Amino acid sequence: MTAPEDLERAIIGAVPELTGEEIAGPSGLSVQQAQRLWRARGFPEAGDEAACSDADAEALVRVARIEREGRLDFDTIVKMTRAVGQTVDRLAEGEVALLPGLLEGAPS
Repeated sequence: MTAPEDLERAIIGAVPELTGEEIAGPSGLSVQQAQRLWRARGFPEAGDEAACSDADAEALVRVARIEREGRLDFDTIVKMTRAVGQTVDRLAEGEVALLPGLLEGAPS
């Protein structure tokens, strides 16, 4: 049987090991800003649980740099993040809807 960590690694390429607080600090954004972006991506509130990966931390550093350099304001970044999150959600729903048909023809 596959462990949940193996499934997470297969789907997202990593196992979440960092909390929102741990990735907010190095980015220069507040924990509240990091949480706002997390929710905008469509993820549930994680509280104090480790829900972030190194890739999430790197993305947050990039976002903070974009804001710091004045290329986009934080509210615009949140809106763009929400739009991407909603698009990914629709793609995932479509893939899940196709999955049963693909599995029917798969060798057992």
